[in-house]
Amino acid sequence: LARPARGTGRILVTGGAGRLGRVVCGLLNDAVLHHRALVRPRSDRAWVTGDKTWLIDGDLTRPDTLAGPLEGVHEVLHLAGLVRSSDPAALQALHVDGTRALIRAAQEAGVRRIVAVSSDTVLRAVRSAYGESKAEMESLLRDAAGPELSVVVLRPPMILGPGSPHLGSLEAAARRRLTPIPARSAPRAPVHVQDVAAAVLAARALPEEAAPDGFLALDLPGAEAVSFGDLV
Repeated sequence: LARPARGTGRILVTGGAGRLGRVVCGLLNDAVLHHRALVRPRSDRAWVTGDKTWLIDGDLTRPDTLAGPLEGVHEVLHLAGLVRSSDPAALQALHVDGTRALIRAAQEAGVRRIVAVSSDTVLRAVRSAYGESKAEMESLLRDAAGPELSVVVLRPPMILGPGSPHLGSLEAAARRRLTPIPARSAPRAPVHVQDVAAAVLAARALPEEAAPDGFLALDLPGAEAVSFGDLV
């Protein structure tokens, strides 16, 4: 099993190879904060440019691979997620079972804080499979929070920025001669990936008293709520 090298810091980032994770790792580098990015063996590693990022093998769907990466860690930035998947089994495996395994390993390692990125879809009356899996993830984190483990959950809406699958879909819709606009679609308040990453770093610095009973959930809407048609 992978073991962290000395000097790799006390912060573990899950989903470090993802679009949000890469930006968060970049900000940690800018802040001169040594950290570990949990990556699966087959993940692309060419994105690492900062010398404060240490890649360490691990997989949230394989609980036996998590003890080593969490050794000596005080904070976990839990960013791993499936953004555009509608496969209930895959969503359950990563968002729910993976989070459960991470919490268990983090508690055993003595982690003091988890900052997790969820989604505003948990607030909807009717949820998709994605929204349900994120709601279950939040429930696990809420149950784990307490005097020994502080948990901050962030709920961004649609995240836009370079390489965003949402942005790609909007651009594709804008290129069509005719694009159907849902009549009852709720306005969305998209947020830029840089702003979400900045919020992740701000959340890790919140005082413990900011989280009642050890748990705090924060919505992260963008500055302007617009319709789907206006987004296109």
